Amino acid sequence: MLSALTIRGRDDIKTMATGPDDDGKYAGWIMYGERFEPLVSTRPIYDSEEQATQAMQDIIDEVRGMELEDPFNVADRAAE
Repeated sequence: MLSALTIRGRDDIKTMATGPDDDGKYAGWIMYGERFEPLVSTRPIYDSEEQATQAMQDIIDEVRGMELEDPFNVADRAAE
């Protein structure tokens, strides 16, 4: 829940992929901030860097389209 609220409340969300691993697969990452703090990551399951980053962007898009309560006021704190 906190990751979803962070994704919704920040405008510095970034995606990236790492890999390939020994099996030729890539992992996806969602990060935020100037120091690229990790927020969400996957195991290396994607066949390409492009697939991994697109999957992470799809998650961001889905989360930003959801109706979520913000009991911790994360969005307000991120704006400070």
